[in-house]
Amino acid sequence: MKKNLLVCFILCSALITESWAQGRTVSGKIVSQDDGEGLPGVNVVLKGTTSGTVSDIDGMYKIDVETEDAVLLFSSIGFLSQERIVGTKSVIDLEMAADVQQLSEVVVTAIGIEREARELGYAISGVKAADLVVARETNIINSLQGKVTGVSITQSSGNLGGSTKITVRGVSSLSGRNNPLWVVDGVPINNQQNQGGDANRITGNRDFANGAAIINPDDVESINVLKGASATALYGSRAAAGVIVVTTKRGKAGPGGGPSVSINSSVRFDNIFKSPDYQNQYAGGDFMKYDSSATSQNFGPRIVGQPVNKSITHDPVALQAFPGNEDDFYETGTTLINNFAISDADERSDYRLSLTSLNQTGILPGAQLDRLTASFNAGFKHSDKLKSRFTAQYIRTVSEGTGVAGANDPNIIGPAFFVRTTDFRDYLPWIDESGNQINTVTNDDNNPYWIQNENKNDREDDRFLGNFELTFTPIENLNITSRVGYDFDVDERLITNRVGTRQVLTGDFENAVIQRRQLNIDILGHYQLKLTDDLDLSILGGWNFNRRVFSREVIASTDQSIPELFLPSNSLVSNPDRDFSEQKLFGAYGEAVLSYRDWLTLTLTGRNDWSSTLPLGSNSYFYPSISAAWVFTDALGISGNFLSYGKLRASWAQVGNDAGPYLLDFTFLPRTVASGQYGLDLSFPYDGRLGFRKTNTIPNQELIPEEQTTIEFGLDLQLWDGRVGLDIAYFNSKNKNQILQTPIPESTGFGFRTLNVGQVSQEGIEIALDADIIDAGDFRWNAIVNFSHVESTVDELIEGTERIVIASAFSSVQLVAVPGKEFQLFGFDYQRDEATGRPLIDPTNGRRIPGEAKTFGSVFPDYTMGLINTFLLL
Repeated sequence: MKKNLLVCFILCSALITESWAQGRTVSGKIVSQDDGEGLPGVNVVLKGTTSGTVSDIDGMYKIDVETEDAVLLFSSIGFLSQERIVGTKSVIDLEMAADVQQLSEVVVTAIGIEREARELGYAISGVKAADLVVARETNIINSLQGKVTGVSITQSSGNLGGSTKITVRGVSSLSGRNNPLWVVDGVPINNQQNQGGDANRITGNRDFANGAAIINPDDVESINVLKGASATALYGSRAAAGVIVVTTKRGKAGPGGGPSVSINSSVRFDNIFKSPDYQNQYAGGDFMKYDSSATSQNFGPRIVGQPVNKSITHDPVALQAFPGNEDDFYETGTTLINNFAISDADERSDYRLSLTSLNQTGILPGAQLDRLTASFNAGFKHSDKLKSRFTAQYIRTVSEGTGVAGANDPNIIGPAFFVRTTDFRDYLPWIDESGNQINTVTNDDNNPYWIQNENKNDREDDRFLGNFELTFTPIENLNITSRVGYDFDVDERLITNRVGTRQVLTGDFENAVIQRRQLNIDILGHYQLKLTDDLDLSILGGWNFNRRVFSREVIASTDQSIPELFLPSNSLVSNPDRDFSEQKLFGAYGEAVLSYRDWLTLTLTGRNDWSSTLPLGSNSYFYPSISAAWVFTDALGISGNFLSYGKLRASWAQVGNDAGPYLLDFTFLPRTVASGQYGLDLSFPYDGRLGFRKTNTIPNQELIPEEQTTIEFGLDLQLWDGRVGLDIAYFNSKNKNQILQTPIPESTGFGFRTLNVGQVSQEGIEIALDADIIDAGDFRWNAIVNFSHVESTVDELIEGTERIVIASAFSSVQLVAVPGKEFQLFGFDYQRDEATGRPLIDPTNGRRIPGEAKTFGSVFPDYTMGLINTFLLL
């Protein structure tokens, strides 16, 4: 009997041992220590591996373990991390305490690496998903307005689907290359803007948005803005103007397990916020005489009700002004956004599928935009050593009625927008039964409703963003990641002027297909090592390849035989054209992070780039950085209700810019049309001969990359148990060897010469204050105030040059770079009376007398501020 029992015991022991070898499941519930509610999104990881899962909406989790000595690590932003030894337990429940000092806050930094905020020796600002969808924007950049210190956002006018300009810590480049790099899930994407038409202020252009406008806020988990050179140095020469890191949402399980479904909708109405302050005392005309055909001049007589013939209708009426007549033309725009998302997750896999539709009408008549976004994000743990993730987004944008800007291209600004005696209701209708334009002020101008409703600017844009990532863990604490990303954009446009349009009576159209392709490959290794009980070392090394291709194929046709049949065969003249550019970048980078007792961290980075746009002798360049973070409250043992957390940080770094493509050699290209300010109406082949065009810029075979060196100091404080947060930063940077096309005398046969010229310095301070003003039970009032002051000064230019024109407009208005000053607005003032300071008037025409050319001061603001209040009822 005893022998049989011994055999059974041995067999049972073997079965137990075998069951552990095959693994078993540990489950439990994670709740908040404050209120006992389940905590969703808590990371549960087997310590020393990359295997893990996340808790569902009720705080429930499941994870496979293989040995009794396995340790589970529980972590979540805003809570203190905890560890639990599994032992023989199959159920492990946990209470997590809030980390009021936010010592374990995790942020996404360069190359998609997650790090704790307390380790960072440089400035980084974040915006979470909830802040992006409070008031949904059609351009995600607008959602950052006022939320991030040091970030300046300039929106275009009310044009539907218009672009938005974003700069980080001011302007550092004379060449205009001041756009930050956009990175989505670790992969750079295109944020360039492809203007429509001939893309200049004379012949006109259309604003068709910047590339990052297609990012869907409903799919974004967080946005981190990397502002300092130390923060961006790992991205090398593409990150001189900062980096915006976007992390998209991943799958989460629903309540009680199973798929989670979310549906949301929003509606918005848009109206003109502010118009110019027009006068309503003087009528249209000139020399104090009324002119019913005046379209832009209000130099007629004072309006006192005198009898006149009305503009457009020519009916006899009493002269009167129509205050706010432009409001009769603009409409109320509407924006509808609907999102559907389904997701799920367990310990081995997760997925999220999202569909979003955006339907918008603009404030301009006939303007509308429709965008469909489909996104998919899935991750799978193949084994304890191998996991993968795949993300894909398809975005289709269709728009029409985009407003035209420019002097010669027929646009809605031309006809009578500034004459106060014009009644816009008289423009209706704009077309008769035969398709002719009617109700215009004169026979030389266009009806604005004709421009908007008949001259459509149709656009169909298809964008694909794809990303595949594979992570291999051959040994404990070593991860090897390969990441491939692809950004493909096909932008088709049909820009038309219908037959009967004044200035283009026989009609014309332009059919353009614009493609942008970007391939990005990263292979990197990340190793974490505990040197001693107090000293930790993290090492990262990687290789990067980036290829960007741009192409534009255009057919421009004029003199149509049949109205609204926009085919080359329906036009007397059709001219094809094609633009193409390609550039490549290779990079090798590394990072070492040394941490002492988790309160002193030293970070070293280095990156070497090889650019295809620079000469062979100068196309290899190295960018280093060093930063340090000291949590002095931990180091000095400071604790208390008033000062609960304090960190000092300092950094030094170099980044820079390479050149644009094809600046090293002369180019001599065939042309299909001879162009000029007012058009030459000449196409090639002409008389059996081809036409060629030379570059207007003298190239430079000795170009070197721009180099920006930055130092930064910062202070982070948490006061009154974390209810008040204060972040202060000071930075100083110098950007030298600027690559610029400088003007030269036209007598040389050229207009510009490419040079490394000058230096621009930036100095600034940033202050961010985050405070829970009221935190009383079910009600919470949080306020965020940020302040930024940046001075961008031109230190020097090329020897013998007093100023360089950066941009110019009509009436001799220029944006110029002057040594010792910020970018200046340059133009002509009026002559003024010395006693009163009032402008002097020319008695022959009643207009002001121009004076001498002068600068009117800096084009940059003295400071920018943001104030955000959030009220929560829990």
